[in-house]
Amino acid sequence: MAEQLPNTVPTAERPRGRRFARKRMLALAGLAAATLAVGTLTACSPEEESTGNGSSQDKGEDTGGGEQTDEGSGGDGGGPEQSEQSEEPDESGEDGAGGEAIDGSAGRLEVGTDIQPGLYKSVGNDFCYWERNNGGEDELDSIIANDTVEGQAYVQIMESDVYFDTEDCGDWTPVPDGVTGEQATEIPGNGGTFMVGVDIAPGTYKSAENAEECYWERLTDLSGSLDSIADNDFASGQAIVTIEEGDAFFTSNYCDDWVRQD
Repeated sequence: MAEQLPNTVPTAERPRGRRFARKRMLALAGLAAATLAVGTLTACSPEEESTGNGSSQDKGEDTGGGEQTDEGSGGDGGGPEQSEQSEEPDESGEDGAGGEAIDGSAGRLEVGTDIQPGLYKSVGNDFCYWERNNGGEDELDSIIANDTVEGQAYVQIMESDVYFDTEDCGDWTPVPDGVTGEQATEIPGNGGTFMVGVDIAPGTYKSAENAEECYWERLTDLSGSLDSIADNDFASGQAIVTIEEGDAFFTSNYCDDWVRQD
C-alpha cells in the first residue's frame, strides 16, 4: 500500500521540497494504481528478479535537474564505459557552453535582464534550490517549477518566465544547442540530473542494493509538469530501468550507481 506522506513544507519558509514531494506522490500513485504504462521498468529486491515499479512510466530518468552525468556533490563519479575503460562523466559544466556563467547564489534574477532564457547546467551541488517563477502574488501558485538538488542540475528558463531564483547552487552555465558529451554508461546513483545522449547513453541500466529513499525518473523535457515525467519510482533493493533514446533527461537521487547492461 502507498504510504501516507507527511507535510514537509514549512509554513514560514520557501517551499524547498515542493517538487520532490510532487515526485514522491506521483511514484506512489503509480505503484498503487499503475495508471501509466510507458517504457519498461523493473525494481526488485535482492531475492527477486523483478517487481512492478513505476508510478509514471519506465524511468531510467532523469532530468536532475539532470540530470547527468557528472554530479558534483551527490555522485560517486561512475563514468562512461568507453571501449574497455570506464570514465567519469565530465563535471566541469563547460561542455563547450557559450555565454557567461550565472552566480548560483545570486538570489532572485529577472529573466531577460539578469539572466537570458535558455538551457543552463549547474554541477557540484549540495542542497541547491532553484525556482522558475511567473511573478504572481501567491507564493506557491507563482512557482512554475522548482527543485532542491544534490549533484548536477539542468534548468530550462523560458521567455515567459518572470524570475529565476537560485540559492546555494553551483554557477549556472549556458548549454549551447547541439552540445555533445561522453555518453557515460555508468551513472552516479546520487548524481542528480543527466542529459540523455550527452552526459549518459541510452540503454538498460541496473542499480543494486538500494534503500527505500532511492528515487529515479525519466524526463521528456524540463517543463516541470507531471506530463514531463515519462516514468519514475522509489526503488528498494535492485532496480532496472531502460533509458530510451527519446528521453531528454534522467534523474537519480540516493540510489546505488547505475551500470548499463547492454
